[in-house]
Amino acid sequence: SSGINAEWPLRPGRSLERIKKETVEEPYTLAKIAEMQKLDIALYEHFNATFWREVEKEEGIFEELAIFQKLNKQVQSFCVQGSRVGYQGTYANVLSPEGRKNFQCIAMNTRCLNFIRLMEARDDTAVPRSDIPRIAEDYTDPDSLNYNQIVHMDRAENVIDLAYKNRFRFNF
Repeated sequence: SSGINAEWPLRPGRSLERIKKETVEEPYTLAKIAEMQKLDIALYEHFNATFWREVEKEEGIFEELAIFQKLNKQVQSFCVQGSRVGYQGTYANVLSPEGRKNFQCIAMNTRCLNFIRLMEARDDTAVPRSDIPRIAEDYTDPDSLNYNQIVHMDRAENVIDLAYKNRFRFNF
């Protein structure tokens, strides 16, 4: 056994002690981690307890979460066909043929740094106009927004507003 627990560790009633016991097998390793990370552990335990107290105050939060998770699965099954190794070894979604035709899917799939760079190229006067062709060429992933799409977005609206106009609604 590797000692690695793939389950999400944060949920009500799970203390850091229980997480450590479930994920670290060797007592010596656990003691070394605890010794070196005393402050981190104390901060984690404090804020984890505070977080769950606040969560429990929210009426219907778990029902809302369940609805969000269901909607997320629907969106993912519509937009995403699979994944591939992307930027710095992380996984990137590969959009389905339907997803590549849908602005919402493309916008949601665009990585933040790419989106920022494209927006800077469009709007920031500090980006030399001579750099625009290279920037446009650097960001041609068919599963993400590209420079041409960014340039044609209405500057008075944000991506969320654009995504929710009737012409971009999902067809489930």
